[in-house]
Amino acid sequence: MGLTLEFYVGNAEEIATVILDLGYEESDEDNLLVRLSQAERSADFSLHLEISDLEFLSEQAGLVRNKPAIYLRDSFEKILVEEPAHGAVQIARAWISQFANLPTWSSRELTVHWFDAMSKHHGDSFLANAAAQKAVESLIRICKLAETSSAEIILFWLGSPLF
Repeated sequence: MGLTLEFYVGNAEEIATVILDLGYEESDEDNLLVRLSQAERSADFSLHLEISDLEFLSEQAGLVRNKPAIYLRDSFEKILVEEPAHGAVQIARAWISQFANLPTWSSRELTVHWFDAMSKHHGDSFLANAAAQKAVESLIRICKLAETSSAEIILFWLGSPLF
């Protein structure tokens, strides 16, 4: 099993409560995380990545915007849940704005550049795919939603400690 990495937009405390209970069952229609996913208020980056690979995405977002990158790990604003194999962290507004200010149509270009950067770093060939582009497009969308609604972005992980 790989590392699950999912971003959610909403109320940080409500999302943290669900994650603390780890009540994440796909069949549980009443589960908040399932409802957020179904309502397109999430971005699923469970793409066999390491958390450090999201730093390359942050870097490429900065390049697309022609501004200095705001890195994800530097944007961990508040740890909401910290368990040995799962947890959640609230993401800082500056990182959210970095993605909210990208045009949605840029998700394809951003994904290609992101995968190129990962390939160079890892010395392996990573090919951008539809699932990765969907994740990036969803991230841009939920960051825009967070900006307009003053909601929070929460990164949920399962499968390995991040810290």
